[in-house]
Amino acid sequence: MKKLLFTLCTLTIIGTFFGCNDKKETENTGNKNTDTTAATLNIEVPKTKAPIINIQDSVELQQNVLCLKDSSSTVEGMYQKLSNIFNIKLQETIKANKINATGSPMAWQTMQKGAYFFEAGIPV
Repeated sequence: MKKLLFTLCTLTIIGTFFGCNDKKETENTGNKNTDTTAATLNIEVPKTKAPIINIQDSVELQQNVLCLKDSSSTVEGMYQKLSNIFNIKLQETIKANKINATGSPMAWQTMQKGAYFFEAGIPV
C-alpha cells in the first residue's frame, strides 16, 4: 500500500512539473504540426501604449487667490469659522488693501476626521 501511494505521489509531482511549463498554447486545427501564433504567421501585432496625460498642462490656472488657513475640532466649528472668514475677515482685508475680488469664494479641507484643517479664499 505504501509503494502504491508513493508511486501515485511521484507520478502526480512529475506530471505537474511537466504540465506547468511556459509554452504558449497553440490552436489545434486537426494537424498536429500547425502553430497559429502571430510569430509563426509573420503578423506584426501593433503595440499599444498607455495614454500620457500631463496634468500640469491641462489644469493650469493663472489667478491669485487671497487665502486664510484655520482649523477646527468639529464640523459645526468649521462652518462658523468659514462664515466668519468669508463674511468678515476676507472682506476687511480686501477693503483695507484696495483689492478687487474677481471670482466667487472657495474653500477646501485637508482632513476628513478629527481636527479639520481648511483654507478659505477668494480670487483677486
